[in-house]
Amino acid sequence: MKKDVLIEGSTGLELKFSKCFRASSSDHLEWIEFVEKKCGKPVAEFIGSTSGILQAKIGEIPLSKLDWKIDDDQKIYRVPDGVNIASYNHLNEMQNICKVSHISVTNDKACIEVSTSRNRTVVISDDSLLPVFDHHSGEMKSETPSLDQWIPYFKQDSLIGKDYDFDVGKFYGMLAADGWQQDNSIGYAKNSEECRKEFESLAQSVFRIPFNVRTYSDEADSRKFSDSVKIHLNGKEFARKVLSPIHPDFYLQEGLRPALFKKIPDEILLNGSHRCHLGLFSGLIDGDCSVGWNKHRKNDRFFLRFNTSSPYLVASISRLLRKLGLRHSVTETPARGASKTSWTVCPSVIDLPDILSEVRVVEQQRKQAIAEFLAKTTGICNDTLDYVPLTHALQEKIIRALRKEPELKRIAKRHKGYMNRQAAIRIISKISGFSDDNEWNRFVARANSTGIHWEMIDSIRPVPPRDVFSLVVPDSELYCIANGLVM
Repeated sequence: MKKDVLIEGSTGLELKFSKCFRASSSDHLEWIEFVEKKCGKPVAEFIGSTSGILQAKIGEIPLSKLDWKIDDDQKIYRVPDGVNIASYNHLNEMQNICKVSHISVTNDKACIEVSTSRNRTVVISDDSLLPVFDHHSGEMKSETPSLDQWIPYFKQDSLIGKDYDFDVGKFYGMLAADGWQQDNSIGYAKNSEECRKEFESLAQSVFRIPFNVRTYSDEADSRKFSDSVKIHLNGKEFARKVLSPIHPDFYLQEGLRPALFKKIPDEILLNGSHRCHLGLFSGLIDGDCSVGWNKHRKNDRFFLRFNTSSPYLVASISRLLRKLGLRHSVTETPARGASKTSWTVCPSVIDLPDILSEVRVVEQQRKQAIAEFLAKTTGICNDTLDYVPLTHALQEKIIRALRKEPELKRIAKRHKGYMNRQAAIRIISKISGFSDDNEWNRFVARANSTGIHWEMIDSIRPVPPRDVFSLVVPDSELYCIANGLVM
């Protein structure tokens, strides 16, 4: 499959650095500086003590070793050994981790912005070819993007770290939601006594460093919407240890509210294990989160929403939800008080049951609402937004094979060129005799590959010219950008 996608420099990536990077990077000093600037610590410490995952924009990647120059505007640079990215094998529908060998840069290219039906966007050069589903062959092909094409994306990040446990994650989730740093003290404000006790208990068990506790009460004023109770955990060595995963260059800006700078530390978020991510999610739910039921005449609807005025925390929560495989939406909401802008992040309720069954929440109202939701949720939720593309010829063949299954036949005919995934799996279980059909086998693989989802391109618009970049991933050709889209 030929691949030729040039994406703008602000496009986010996640890169994994293996231990062999240290040996090969002596010829790439710019790469060492790049990694240390991103992670805030020496390369040896970063790779030796963490899973080696960091996030960057593709335009920030060092251009240090020129391999060849196609013309004055297009150059290709070598990438040192040990730099890897999440990739996609379109032949077996599998996600892998593959090495990056080169990066190319092309200057001042005319560009377009491509958006999908679920608001994923990427800016590419106007002559780029995107990997899309071909309705004639049933395979992935690199084509000029057009409306109604299907493009794959990773529902869940493949790059998941192995560091930190549930309790570490929960402490930093609670800290990101309702905590702050002040001199040699870590503060936490919450009216819920259960949450305050949980935060203090986690601080003791996670860090095992003595600290003193002071409790204060604040009354509502022009900058506070309600009375609050806060605790200060005081201790120089304790505070230093708590702040050690936080990048030293992430400072508050003078005169702006600290709430605008809330975020999950990148080291914990990017390199944390799945259990750590569950802890982060639990801590955030005990924080600025709304959980409950919307009352409707027919069916009550469960909701779980994160609310924040910090753009950094919005990005952190979005990244965490992708790590957990939770689809979500982000909407701008009317700000209150001193905030100029606020956001609401809503995970898909369809994706929540498996994750919520593993969280640990102490705030009683939220804990009760989650327990009620899990009790009412039995079996697989009806997912009306998850589709799998297929060829028109195979769709007609399936419809003919379902002549004795009128309900499934009606479902198979509902959409031309795609099916609901859950319906597709039901249909696959009813049909036999197609195992020698390669097109059918690829469709079965797509339907059962629940980590790879598909979205339709629904908007293409021109944007001003800019520099564009592309990675060379020899063992795969296709790689994943930060929002999940496959390039």
